[in-house]
Amino acid sequence: MNPAANVCPMPNSDVWRFLSLLFPALRSGHRLFQRPSPQKQFPSIRAVTWNRKKLEDFGCFTAEGMEKLRKGGSPMITKGPNTGDFIALDHILPRSVVPELTARFFNLEALSARNNLAKSARIGKRELDLARQWNRAGLLSAPGLKAVELRVE
Repeated sequence: MNPAANVCPMPNSDVWRFLSLLFPALRSGHRLFQRPSPQKQFPSIRAVTWNRKKLEDFGCFTAEGMEKLRKGGSPMITKGPNTGDFIALDHILPRSVVPELTARFFNLEALSARNNLAKSARIGKRELDLARQWNRAGLLSAPGLKAVELRVE
């Protein structure tokens, strides 16, 4: 497969720059917070940890992949069934359904570009469970939760 033919434009390269700086710090055991994080910060920390694990499982922490991340690009997947595809950053709860979470880090996940296109703006049980959890934590408003509940497939 020709990698140049599989170009995946990144809508928010600032997020990838942030990840490329944050992941090496996490890998080396650097503490992000000096005190236990408040309830509203915990989902973002969990999202960073989860996305880091996914990128590691995808084999994106090669020298070439890290260089692309540092420049705001999308690394290529080198392990697993999606080998040869690029990483895309997607909203767990779609922006079209819950615009209030557009810029929230905990609402972002790394996945292959093909899976991102296949997912589209679908909301399933996993997304509904997360929406309810975020609502209980004060991260998602009641109208936002209602919008998610109305869109569950």
